[in-house]
Amino acid sequence: MRALRDLGVDARGLARSGVITSNDFVETFPPRPKGLPGLWTPADRYWRTLRLIAWADVVHWHYGWALHDALDVRFARMLDKKMCVEFWGSDIRIDALEAADNPLYAEVAAADRGRDASAKRSHEIQATLARLGAKFILPCPSLIPHLAPTQAKSYFCTRQRVYLEDFAPRFPDPQRATPVILHAPSSQLVKGTAHVQSAIEELRRRGLQFEYRLIENMPHAQALELMADCDMYVDQLIIGSHGLAALEAMALGKPVVCYIKPSMRAKYPPELPIVSASPHDLADVLAGLLADRARLTDLGRQGRDYVERYHDSHRLAAELVEFYKSL
Repeated sequence: MRALRDLGVDARGLARSGVITSNDFVETFPPRPKGLPGLWTPADRYWRTLRLIAWADVVHWHYGWALHDALDVRFARMLDKKMCVEFWGSDIRIDALEAADNPLYAEVAAADRGRDASAKRSHEIQATLARLGAKFILPCPSLIPHLAPTQAKSYFCTRQRVYLEDFAPRFPDPQRATPVILHAPSSQLVKGTAHVQSAIEELRRRGLQFEYRLIENMPHAQALELMADCDMYVDQLIIGSHGLAALEAMALGKPVVCYIKPSMRAKYPPELPIVSASPHDLADVLAGLLADRARLTDLGRQGRDYVERYHDSHRLAAELVEFYKSL
């Protein structure tokens, strides 16, 4: 939205507090409190959502609809608004399909029995949105196989966006006495945090010198400060594709270690500088990087160049504007 506004588009947003910081063009609503005060929160959320939809020419949802039974999408359709929905992963990911392509994911899906990530659920979400007239956006090619057959040829593929002005690169210093390895999981199960911990313990048994930092449940700005001070960022070891945190680390000039499954490698640009590692070889990969500190600096520079070339929010916002015009 900031990049769109820089291009002259009057973009405004609404999100849950904690997801994004409220400012002069983004409204946030808090989690519903308990007791009588909680009676007002849903009404406030509905009012803000419907008011902004009525104001807009184009409505761009992230992660599906916001109100019960897609009331917000139905309202936008009634007002004949241009509509698009951007999917980000677990909103449409189908466990059985993903597990067939990635055995590591199969283990995670089996461990998390409380969720519903079936083809039926995914296709129902997509069918509801398509029936109401919303067009689909995918920020990563890893989600293409999870589109319903009726939607497989009618989507807009973009990339995850990074507002580069917020990220001043600090490339790893080969002379730093104790290099820092950072891991910041949004979900320990999905990110493979237990495997990261095992690899760290193995490196310590080998006598390697480093500092390991695990950060969770922290404001985004504070997490980025810690990321800016690390020498190596370990992202996820399960899903098989990188997320936004890996791009933020590369924008800060940090080498990134992340599992890229074989079926995804060819779908990324060939110069992707992420060092791929699985739970089975992570300790050896990290040991190799710690032994070649000059490579860490080189990878950091490659990562920054990569994000500037492929994930600059201003360049991608310009593409989004053309997409909006086509709706």
